[in-house]
Amino acid sequence: MTVTRFPAVVDIREVGRFAAAPMATGGQCEGVWVVPAHPSILFKRYTPQVCTQLDDAALDRLIAEPSRLTRVQRHLTESATSWPISRVTEDGRTVGVLLPRAPESFTVAWRSPTDTESPHRLTTLEIDLLAMPDSYLAQRKIPAQSAADRAAMCTVLAQIAALFEERGLVYADWSYANAFWRPAGHEVFLLDIDGCSFGPRSYVITPNFDDPKTPPGTKVDNYTDRYRAALLIARCLTKIRDVEPLFAALRVMSGPAPDTLRRMLVSDRRDTRPSLAELAAAFAGTTAAPAAARDPDATGVVDWVEWERPTRRSEPARAAAPTPNGSTPAPGQNVTAGNMALGCVVSLLILAAVIFGIYALIHWVF
Repeated sequence: MTVTRFPAVVDIREVGRFAAAPMATGGQCEGVWVVPAHPSILFKRYTPQVCTQLDDAALDRLIAEPSRLTRVQRHLTESATSWPISRVTEDGRTVGVLLPRAPESFTVAWRSPTDTESPHRLTTLEIDLLAMPDSYLAQRKIPAQSAADRAAMCTVLAQIAALFEERGLVYADWSYANAFWRPAGHEVFLLDIDGCSFGPRSYVITPNFDDPKTPPGTKVDNYTDRYRAALLIARCLTKIRDVEPLFAALRVMSGPAPDTLRRMLVSDRRDTRPSLAELAAAFAGTTAAPAAARDPDATGVVDWVEWERPTRRSEPARAAAPTPNGSTPAPGQNVTAGNMALGCVVSLLILAAVIFGIYALIHWVF
């Protein structure tokens, strides 16, 4: 998805005048508005409490991260995620971010069986609906999704999760409400990327997605992401929400992806859960590169990618002057020639001093 590019840091007055009422509220934001002159971009304004806890440098690094990715990875972030575009400031303080809006193709017409006043409406479909039986979808005039359709969307979710883990990013907020899906094209669009952290972050409450091996109140990390992402993907793949029946369903399904999901969910230890790269490879039908052997990591950071600040460029070496025949001297040739010339001058001075001394001596004696 192509969006208009704003600077990485932009003052709110340069974004435009917003409507009085936001299009959405809740969570960690006071509201979400459409940017007036750019309807494909949203402004998400944080609550005052969130603003006091923000790390501007970390947010700037997250915004710049796509520039460090491969072409294929950048395409994934642009087509399937709402990766933050700019940090928005007001009077020098960060107040929110600019985000890509889900493409129009994600807005679909559906029927609400409980809404008698306006049973037909246009809206986006949360990933929650993909984890429901086909009969539930049929009641809402949403096309049923085949096993191949579900596998296609689960593949993209696994690729996004694997990218996060590769870059040392912790998402943590894997849940029903944080992604949209498109029945016709079998596509997904992940939200709230601006909440990611480089390395472990404070505990994120996700009802019905709690990792039994990450107790509430402790930090969440890449190992937590493995469980929560696997749980969401498994539910979307099987249409089963309850954990025990879900495990049973994965056990009887064929193929590497269900087996990998099951091992991620039932592993006795957090750090022995299969990686998200392995899960993405299982859905894609390829083999993931084996992880390098390492000692148990108490930080919970998997395959950390160090960030290097831009370094000042050194001045380029000056070009050597050409030799009389027009060729360029080899490196060090100028220095060697200079030393030889200096040696000749010194030798001539010494010889002249010796001759003058002999002449003076003969003149004194005779």
